[in-house]
Amino acid sequence: MTKPAEVTPAADRESSEDHTLTELLEIQRTAFLRDPIPGAAIRIDRINRLAALLLDNADEIADALTADFGTRPRELSIFADVTGCMIDIAHQRHECEKWMKTENVAKAQGAIGFKQRLRHDPLGVVGIMGPWNFPLQLTIVPAASAFAAGNRVMIRPSSVTAKTTDLLARLAPKYFTIEEFAVVTSKHGSGADFAKLRVDHMFFTGSPDVGASVAGEAAKNLVPVTLELGGKNPVVVDPEADI
Repeated sequence: MTKPAEVTPAADRESSEDHTLTELLEIQRTAFLRDPIPGAAIRIDRINRLAALLLDNADEIADALTADFGTRPRELSIFADVTGCMIDIAHQRHECEKWMKTENVAKAQGAIGFKQRLRHDPLGVVGIMGPWNFPLQLTIVPAASAFAAGNRVMIRPSSVTAKTTDLLARLAPKYFTIEEFAVVTSKHGSGADFAKLRVDHMFFTGSPDVGASVAGEAAKNLVPVTLELGGKNPVVVDPEADI
């Protein structure tokens, strides 16, 4: 039976930076075991709070992204890393209850007394490693998916966008307890340290070389991994083009 966690006032919530990596994982795993299959209302509430974190702080987020990138247009940051997340989040919120329903996969056998059900149970704690180029979109959207599936989430944005990551770590406690959602920064160690965590699933977006390293570290702990791997985009620039 689901036992919802007690709600802590935002002003009293701990920051992820008050704990080590292993402590954060233990806190989230303990919370998951206490509430292993949260209902649709809890999952949707977490998705909504993730959206609110972005929308409520869009200007401050854009400032941090500008500081990290230097030449990146502010409009691109708002579109890609704030507004761009909302389409996926809206879809996850809308479909969440349908996705978690138990399915009858033996209808024919049911006629003769056999029953077979397919349950979509949460995994536990999901670790998400994001890239530098879209540091929020490619961590927040997977995080919302993990919430829709009933999991706890630890995210590790790229160290390249340190100001954006630090801002996210500062904002997160206003919307989540660290039992639900924890932002891991460079103060917790490197991305390689994060890859070694014994989470229940690891999601990585980035280069094939780093992805191979992440998969290798996760394999040592038998942690399943989802890799979204990119690469270089070839382009031809005319000598007379004004770039």
